[in-house]
Amino acid sequence: METNDIVKTNDPNISLYKELSKDFIKKEDTGKVKSFFIFLKNKIQTIDDNSTEANIESLLKSIFEELSYSVEQQKGGQIDGVESRVDILLFECDKERINFNKKSKEAKKNNEPIPTEDILLIVEVKRPSFNFEAKDKVKEAEDQLYRYLNQYQKHYGILSNGKVWRLYDKSKVLYGEKRYIEFDFSKVNKEESYKEQDWFSFFNYLIKKERFSKRSNVIEVEKEKIAKEKEVIKKTLRDILYEKPDDSIVFK
Repeated sequence: METNDIVKTNDPNISLYKELSKDFIKKEDTGKVKSFFIFLKNKIQTIDDNSTEANIESLLKSIFEELSYSVEQQKGGQIDGVESRVDILLFECDKERINFNKKSKEAKKNNEPIPTEDILLIVEVKRPSFNFEAKDKVKEAEDQLYRYLNQYQKHYGILSNGKVWRLYDKSKVLYGEKRYIEFDFSKVNKEESYKEQDWFSFFNYLIKKERFSKRSNVIEVEKEKIAKEKEVIKKTLRDILYEKPDDSIVFK
């Protein structure tokens, strides 16, 4: 299965992420990656027309736990005076999840802001029938996820109906367009075996806990590389458009 058959994105930095994922997979234990591929494929194949949103939430919880996240399934709350419910919060370990719950109760009791520094990712779950091609429905779901990201002051979130996973980076909103990288696992053949597929290495890299860990610098490295690429592009444009690029005010 080709990467382009499964991956869909509006993120201009996808080539960089793919290169980083290749470096990542070289360092990973092949047996571990293969086991996760089989685990994920088998889990997703259990989804059918009778699956409910609660079923999908439970399924996603098991997948994130397989990736060593500590998972918190949230109860109802309010955002801007409107009843809401964050489906899943992901933490680095149980200690930080328990600490978050303890601090949250104290904050609510004292009418103080909820401490969010330990949250790694926010996940919004949809039922299997949710159509990622229905623009109005997707916009509504994205807006909901971004309200949660704003409330918890986080950049990274996931929107999923179990088969389709969209990974969002709120720091990259450009002209109102929300940047995402989507993986459609419904396009993975049931008989497909692990062959170090590029798309799976890419997914594995983007979703791994180590990428979001407060103890790692993975995302900082990404940002540095993106900034360097932008500078190279600017310089190239200056060189093309102007004989004396340093005299131009366009790119200053």
